[in-house]
Amino acid sequence: MQKGREYRQQLDRDQFYIVRYEDVVREPESTVKGLLNFLGLSTDHDLLSEEGWTDTSGDRWHVNSAFDEGESFDKNAAVHRWRGNLEKWELALCERVNGEMMEAYGYELSGVSVSESKYLDIIRQGEQIRSFFEQWKHTGEGVEQYPTDPTDPDNWAENN
Repeated sequence: MQKGREYRQQLDRDQFYIVRYEDVVREPESTVKGLLNFLGLSTDHDLLSEEGWTDTSGDRWHVNSAFDEGESFDKNAAVHRWRGNLEKWELALCERVNGEMMEAYGYELSGVSVSESKYLDIIRQGEQIRSFFEQWKHTGEGVEQYPTDPTDPDNWAENN
């Protein structure tokens, strides 16, 4: 989000295009059409048909999600899943760190109120997350690194 804001300020409008995940999920056709128009590519074809889609191995493409949704994709669940998966302190921390950027990109903050000491106590327990938080406090910049590798099944909640 920070880089997106930076690029918006530094680049001409014809050099940079922002796409939000929620827009792709909620309004896929208009979002894809807007992106293709930006790239100067034709929109004169079926933009959403999954027929003929393949994965990187050339096999028929199927839903690739860490969540057990089977073959059907639940748009509402995809956009709002955080509501059932984040504890109040996690949401408060996320909004503390990202709130300004979230508002700049049109996200409405929850307004949840949790004592800062609640999440600071948890952050202090992990060396890596503590260093990420301290970097953000001192520089206002995030890090482009996951505290844990989300592609490693050992890090998935259902395997712990």
